[in-house]
Amino acid sequence: MKLNFDPATNRILVELLAEAERRMIEHGRCRADDANQWLTLAYIKTCAEYHHGTAVYLPNEERLAAESFVARLIGKGMKTRFDKHVGKCAIQLANHTSLYFPDYLTLLEMQFMSFMASKPTLNEIQMSGLVRQSVGTLHRDMALNVVRRECRRLGLDHDKLFIPEDIYEQRVGLREVRQLSC
Repeated sequence: MKLNFDPATNRILVELLAEAERRMIEHGRCRADDANQWLTLAYIKTCAEYHHGTAVYLPNEERLAAESFVARLIGKGMKTRFDKHVGKCAIQLANHTSLYFPDYLTLLEMQFMSFMASKPTLNEIQMSGLVRQSVGTLHRDMALNVVRRECRRLGLDHDKLFIPEDIYEQRVGLREVRQLSC
């Protein structure tokens, strides 16, 4: 079995997130107890921006979003330590988001349900990067049922696929925690 978790990159990413949180708190952007939630919501927003207007969810878009997110975290005085690691940190973050942001799935689902409850137009649903990120990440049947229900109410008479089945299965496989046996 091939594990896609890189312990060396993990250490770098944890250090980068800790430094970014410290600086956010120091500069008054958020309180200490809100820092992780603030970063999680910023990550969700960045991913939604990258998926906006796409036909289906694509993992490469999330990796690019993660790269942009990681690059934005690097502030003054951090470039020499972290700039060369942006790519591998982005892959690690995109593949194991819930390890770095424990409330990621809950916050993503809340953002998704809030968006769908806001009575978006059919065009807003079809263009929404948040919808693609949610359908590609959350429980597939739940997310698709919510989207399909709203699309039917708005007059869409065909079923729209937001993430190909094989890509969804691959993403679910990445999220599963695997135990190694000796």
